[in-house]
Amino acid sequence: MKFYNRKTALNLLSEAYLSGRMELVLILGRRRLGKTFLVRKFMEGKRDVVYTYVLPSTDLYARVKVAEDISALGLSFVGYPSWEEILKKLFEESVKRRIVVIFDEFQRLATVNSDVPAILQALIDEYRDKSKLMLILVGSIVGLMEKLANYAGPLYGRVTKRIRVRPLSYFSAREFFPNCGEETIIELYSLLGGTPWYLRLASENFSQDTVKTLRKIVLEPGSPLYQEPETLITMELRPREETYFSIFEAMARGKTTRKEISDFVGLPSEAIGHHLRVLEKELRLISRIRPVGKKKVSTKLVRYEITDSFFEFWFKFVRPNMSLLEIGKINEVENLLRRKLSEIVSKGFEKIARQIVSAYQGSELLGVKLPIFNSLGMWWDRKGNEIDIAADFKNGILVGEVKWRKSPVDVKEANELIRKGEVFFRNKKKIYLIASKSGFTRGCKAVIEDVNGILLDVKAISQLNPPLEEDPFS
Repeated sequence: MKFYNRKTALNLLSEAYLSGRMELVLILGRRRLGKTFLVRKFMEGKRDVVYTYVLPSTDLYARVKVAEDISALGLSFVGYPSWEEILKKLFEESVKRRIVVIFDEFQRLATVNSDVPAILQALIDEYRDKSKLMLILVGSIVGLMEKLANYAGPLYGRVTKRIRVRPLSYFSAREFFPNCGEETIIELYSLLGGTPWYLRLASENFSQDTVKTLRKIVLEPGSPLYQEPETLITMELRPREETYFSIFEAMARGKTTRKEISDFVGLPSEAIGHHLRVLEKELRLISRIRPVGKKKVSTKLVRYEITDSFFEFWFKFVRPNMSLLEIGKINEVENLLRRKLSEIVSKGFEKIARQIVSAYQGSELLGVKLPIFNSLGMWWDRKGNEIDIAADFKNGILVGEVKWRKSPVDVKEANELIRKGEVFFRNKKKIYLIASKSGFTRGCKAVIEDVNGILLDVKAISQLNPPLEEDPFS
């Protein structure tokens, strides 16, 4: 299987391995992003490496399973060893030779026995100067893993490297579709996001018709992604998964403020706040966003959005049509998706356009030098005014409009973008950008070229090769 754009992470792991010293590495990232594939790639060709996947289980089963896995290093245990016995023997052996031990889904160990992180803390402190152990802790409940290593956590000050595995960027996702037109890649990425497994499924079942590809991997009952969000939410958020389903449904229907979500779900604002924090801080499935350039905003202006594009597509389109899919009316749902495709893709295209702006900061984008941005996202106010792309920099701001439709952007829309820039950011330097599926009228081109702006259509995007591997605003 091809290894896609995790070179920086792989280099960090190799650097830690070659140090020969005691190393504690955290690898964080939500499910399906390729954390396990990353560590398996790292393991290739190395001796004395143990990988243990932590299953949901009792403390006793977890101890027995970990002891069995570690016995591959030539260590032996009697009966049902304690965590102290298991980990102490591992650290003692690591004084003699380089050993790598990987705990995948480590947060489960910390949950089944809260003493495990403290035991590790004590052993790291005792063996720090003599151990050759490289301990890799992989976790998908990002918030819980971060608590272990942050201030007041048992592993604070002991972590030597922290690797955050993020969704692949649009430009990395292109590698899955080498013989595909740019428009189709934009559609697939807008609906599936940057999760490597989803993109691989699309590439293996690829059709130039985006809807046909989605039918094979999402719409048909029994297809690999048919119940994917439901499975992940149930796995991680039991026994309150119904509340979390309702939150996603609210957001998919355009309820973006805390009050709107609270009213839709039928829970008090204080109660819904806890659930939103879990989805945002621990699972990274939603984001809490504010208008770019506004440091202090009213809670009424703060919005929540679904971070994962596939989750958004699934809750916006698949789940509402599941009754039809279950009784075999797949053709009917396929035709409905075909009619709604541009509308659903449009938000994903906005994300792609923001990625492009982020990737080219400090460089030239189609002949226009972009500065380094302080923040990048959207802008809106209480009166309903919105700007699709906003990126502020010293004494200035980039403002952009994004359109995914069959007709080109016209001169009226170009003038409206410039009007917004002048009205809402009066005393700032402006950079204007329009991204469009279907190009631009002559009048639109003249207006934007007159202000030295940027015009991005599908052809222009297909020719971009950004200098950055990672998106600093992701």
